[in-house]
Amino acid sequence: MKKIISIIIPIFSLEKDRLTNFLFVCKELSRLKNKINIIVAEQLSNNAESKIVEYLKIYPHINHIKLQIGDVFNKSILINRAFEKTDTEFIWIVDADFYTNYELVLKSIKPDNEFIRPFSETIELTSSETDTLLKTKYAKIERDEYSSSSANGKYSFIVKSEIFKRSGMMNENFMGWGFQDLDFVENRLILCDIANIDILGLHLYHPVASRERVNENKLIYMGIKTSHEVGDTPSLNRSVNKKETPVDSKPLKKQNPVGIKKNEPTNLITSVCRHIHVSYNDFISSVNLKKNIHVIKPSKHKQIQRDMTGRMKTSEESTNFLYYYINFIYTEYETLTSDFLFSNDYFLKNPLIYDSNIKNLIANSDTSTTTPPGGFVWLGVETKPKASQLNGAEYDEFVRTYLHSIKIHRKDFNPAGNFVVSTKSIKLNPREFYKKLLDSMRTWSSTEYEFLLISLKSIFIDN
Repeated sequence: MKKIISIIIPIFSLEKDRLTNFLFVCKELSRLKNKINIIVAEQLSNNAESKIVEYLKIYPHINHIKLQIGDVFNKSILINRAFEKTDTEFIWIVDADFYTNYELVLKSIKPDNEFIRPFSETIELTSSETDTLLKTKYAKIERDEYSSSSANGKYSFIVKSEIFKRSGMMNENFMGWGFQDLDFVENRLILCDIANIDILGLHLYHPVASRERVNENKLIYMGIKTSHEVGDTPSLNRSVNKKETPVDSKPLKKQNPVGIKKNEPTNLITSVCRHIHVSYNDFISSVNLKKNIHVIKPSKHKQIQRDMTGRMKTSEESTNFLYYYINFIYTEYETLTSDFLFSNDYFLKNPLIYDSNIKNLIANSDTSTTTPPGGFVWLGVETKPKASQLNGAEYDEFVRTYLHSIKIHRKDFNPAGNFVVSTKSIKLNPREFYKKLLDSMRTWSSTEYEFLLISLKSIFIDN
């Protein structure tokens, strides 16, 4: 009987804790060898021999692929080359330090699933908690707080093979650790149904990976750079009091579009709504939309500076998306007549919130029938700003200087910066207000842009 899923484990330079974690994962997955194909894709340094080939001899059913692609980890290439050797309906990417109840996940997969996050949240274990898990398969957590993540793509994901291929597979421009998984989900994954399984994932402890290339990876992820050539993280802190935490499960749970309650219609946008999109990485051009979008492409400027070793480095930067929102309003002020959807694909502050669900919501936003309540509505999760963002006197000074005529009485905001607003709400303020704001924004720091985003809703609702 043909198996429906291939598990791909990309690895590089495994030693000590990382090697122990990998062997534990292999042992647990091997219990399911009659139900799955397992591919271990190992990156070898130039002219190096495999460090794990002897360990894998006890698992003859594991397909071990060895690639010599340099001394810097390239997870994307490993996944793509392994995928090319599969012929199953689904692939399941599993980091070598990710553990869950694998069998329950397999039982939860349905033929019509397209993309699955195989956990509700993944908890970062300490060294001692990992030791306990490896011995007992239970995570004993006695801390008052722990870090976890529920980001789609991070740690592990399952995707239909056809969709993975149509999405262009993984972006091979990433080098080192960081952002390649989120990039696949946020920037490359074609529109599809997103689901998750209500089950805990556990990230096994190991020393922190090298952060040497993480900033370059972030710029690629944000669409500001295309590769590491010159010139070209989110976790949730939860308060818990847990003793024995078995990796147990509940049935597959379909995710609701972010920010939309169950049984609430997702058609927030009017049929005459104009869609204004600030595009840094062109994802919007690959989406099959039913209506035209006014796309604003920010100009990029090069910045040359010396790094810590004295070498000259060139990077590209672009202006914050809020500048382009306000510029559009100011420029088109006299001719505005409809409702507007303002969106962006700039992940500067919170990539966790601006995910594929929001993209789906934006892409299908032309089927709506009602004006946004109060003339303004955020698309996505609303949250209260952190105390550090309000920062007392500094935030008050910002309001006095730039928003002196606005009464700030709603501070819930959406860090991704996507919203719908009516012309009536825009014109609560005269054109000159937007002109003064625009002129000042040219020299703003990132903090001032954060302050504007926090205050944005108050600008567009009746005081």
